[in-house]
Amino acid sequence: MSVAARVEHIRKSMQFVIKLGGSIPDAHLAYKPVAGNEKVLDFYHTFVPKEAGGKGLAKVLVEAGFKYAGDEGLKVRPTCSYIAKFVEKGATPEQIKVVEDSFKPKL
Repeated sequence: MSVAARVEHIRKSMQFVIKLGGSIPDAHLAYKPVAGNEKVLDFYHTFVPKEAGGKGLAKVLVEAGFKYAGDEGLKVRPTCSYIAKFVEKGATPEQIKVVEDSFKPKL
């Protein structure tokens, strides 16, 4: 079950964030440019606090990250295990186009 969530892109800290409020930590997707290739972003970490788990927040963050990469003409290197699984099993054809070639699912 997905929830409607507002994703904020915080460029300075290189994160996509969903603010959950109160004492619950924010959900986030962290990325960094790949050394030697600033046209590729390494999506290396996702975090959703236990209290907010099972609501589709990680997927919402990943979709926002892929949209940003596509809009900016960038590629994604999915080194986070959640994102690698998303690419393998749940990404749309449009999202697959954004994945760095060596990380695309094998057909």
